[in-house]
Amino acid sequence: MSSMRAAAAHVQEDQSEQNPCEHCLGKQFAFRRAAWKIMPRGNEPSPVQLSEASRPDEGSQIASNGYSGISCSLASPAKAQRRLMLDPTWLILADPRSSDEAVITTVWPLWQVQSLIDRSDPRTLQIGMNAHQPGMKHGEAIAYNPPISTYFTLTLNFSDVKACNEAAVHLQMRRLAIRTQMLQKATGFIEKCQAGQDGLAEQDPPVALESVIASVF
Repeated sequence: MSSMRAAAAHVQEDQSEQNPCEHCLGKQFAFRRAAWKIMPRGNEPSPVQLSEASRPDEGSQIASNGYSGISCSLASPAKAQRRLMLDPTWLILADPRSSDEAVITTVWPLWQVQSLIDRSDPRTLQIGMNAHQPGMKHGEAIAYNPPISTYFTLTLNFSDVKACNEAAVHLQMRRLAIRTQMLQKATGFIEKCQAGQDGLAEQDPPVALESVIASVF
């Protein structure tokens, strides 16, 4: 009997030592169940996805005097002249047709844009564009791995270092601001789920954290 009690005490001791791990795993599964609610299904929008109702259409005209913008050119043999519109939500490149109007050639959500000034030429801005869903129009950007690609690139040349730096700062700061807003929405949603306000079902299947990160960011 004493040996059985000793064994039971030993098992209880092992379980107490595992409790912190079990607690962490429980938190992780709770997060995954909440994250499952965040991931979009079919045409259903994600609760942390920013609205794209205001997305400008490529090929449409835009009033140049309604935007601050920076003149630049595409790094291509034709060196086509473009204007980078300083929009707070979208990367917008436009073909200036007159002093008042331009035609949009490229539109992309800023939270999926990364920019880097070329060290070899500080007047050149390298832009990377991640696609958060398949089939997105990428305008004049070049597909990194065609025919099926979720990453595109643009290279813009500016007249001087100051203009290039201004464009880079705008893209980086707006990307940071939008992604911070999305992270706050995601955190708030998960906290509500963990508090039971969203009625999470125990049978909700867990999802890999990598999938959540890919779908949200």
